[in-house]
Amino acid sequence: MPSRRMLAAIIGAAALAVIPVGVASAGTNGTGAVQTFIVGGKKAPQTFSFMGSLQNRQGDHMCGTTLISAEWAVTAGHCALDDDNQPVDPALMKVRFGSNDRSTGGELVGVSDAVVNPAFVSDGTHDIALLHLNRPVSLAPARIATSSPRPGTTVRLLGWGQTCPQPGCQQDAPRLLQQLDRRVLTSAKCRAGFDPSFELCISGTPARTACFGDSGGPALVNDGSGLALVGATSRGGNDNPVCGTGNAIYTDVTAFRDFIDQVTGGEGSGQGPDRGSDGYPGRAGTGSSTTGS
Repeated sequence: MPSRRMLAAIIGAAALAVIPVGVASAGTNGTGAVQTFIVGGKKAPQTFSFMGSLQNRQGDHMCGTTLISAEWAVTAGHCALDDDNQPVDPALMKVRFGSNDRSTGGELVGVSDAVVNPAFVSDGTHDIALLHLNRPVSLAPARIATSSPRPGTTVRLLGWGQTCPQPGCQQDAPRLLQQLDRRVLTSAKCRAGFDPSFELCISGTPARTACFGDSGGPALVNDGSGLALVGATSRGGNDNPVCGTGNAIYTDVTAFRDFIDQVTGGEGSGQGPDRGSDGYPGRAGTGSSTTGS
């Protein structure tokens, strides 16, 4: 799969070109960079109140995002930049939270600001961005884990999109949310510029992996107190365009607490919703910028 530098601007290119996710050309961001979706998962049997579909004005799904407070959500940095590595106008973005169907239900809200970590803008590292919503959302946010998960920890991946690993192998992306449980691996299992100080290596095979559109979507752990957010989908673990051949790299959200607190004013430590029967929670109840980390 492509390098981190090539992953700029999935939502920007797609929003401006109005290309629906799922067709062959929508598997890239205009520079050959691969979006990521869930391969080998299943339809999520419950609703996750914090799960969001980041969309363009036409309602096309672009990236995943996770609600972390009433007014803030976290996603991948490349989801908020265009093909020229420039911030996408927030007026082009909207998010549907709390619905397994990305086309209807839940709460649909606009974006007033997209704050990309400046290290991602300058050199392609630190693939994380925060979305400031244009009004408070009434759904329960996800809680950010207190520490990074150890190798061997089970993580749940959520996302919408292509369910086969090859670029362009599926005409239409799934409308309903998919989920897949994987494990955290040691850093040696990922390449593609992997940095264990702020990234997670997540297991994957071509039959079971994050892949093409789920960029920015969450990796979640059950820490005994309910669900906690640990990661945001970044890229594949090697430079092969077939998903799962090199595992998957997620931004370690727990490593960016200072950045999140600085941008949100401390609002990003959202309380998690009630747990479902499997220990995971179900449903409860003007210009882009960059800032220092």
